[in-house]
Amino acid sequence: MTASVLAGFWIYRLRPSWRLLDRVARRAAVEEAIAVLTDLGAHETRLRAAYSLTGVRPDADLMLWLVGGDLEGVRGLLLRLRETGLGPHLEARDVYLGFGAPSRYAPDHQPAFLRGERPGRYAAVYPFVKTPEWYLLPEEDRRRMMAEHGRLGRAFRVRANTLRAFGLGDHEHVVALEAESLEELVDCLEALRTADVRRYTQRDVPLYLGLRREVEVALRELMPAGGGGEPG
Repeated sequence: MTASVLAGFWIYRLRPSWRLLDRVARRAAVEEAIAVLTDLGAHETRLRAAYSLTGVRPDADLMLWLVGGDLEGVRGLLLRLRETGLGPHLEARDVYLGFGAPSRYAPDHQPAFLRGERPGRYAAVYPFVKTPEWYLLPEEDRRRMMAEHGRLGRAFRVRANTLRAFGLGDHEHVVALEAESLEELVDCLEALRTADVRRYTQRDVPLYLGLRREVEVALRELMPAGGGGEPG
């Protein structure tokens, strides 16, 4: 099998304690976190993109897309983030971890991030679980339905990233769709609902929609205008 690349999405919500800090403390905490995520040096794990989820979901504020290395390396980076002043105020809402590799149904197709493509303006990220019946179908039938699914998707300017996640969480795959237009993303997902393979979808929520921001911007946007304590 072609070598796979570990990748994952970490979705965080700010705890209420964050708003009780004064502006000086919040600013210092954010700068610490920025340093951890941008000064990786020779670290094998890299940050592909950071996303703001503010205004999209009531239960999440920040999403980080990490790529490369191994689980120990990823954990090391996240532990360093947790040790910053921001860390105690970040509550992990979801973790979607998996391996990116060429598709088993279309070996010439691989995730956009493995092709070196620049991250899209928007990313819709969700887990995916197929019904048990899907895995009992003949291989030929599965390939036919996945080919139809691929044809429908290629009609849109939406880039797909699928991670294999069997045994890594409560899901079998992680899907990240990247687009420059929200309308294009909506049209693509609606069209994909008409594919025969949809009959074999057991679960594909929760979905997190993020607006890509430079990591410095994404983290600084976590700082509210006001706050507790003495003003900085």
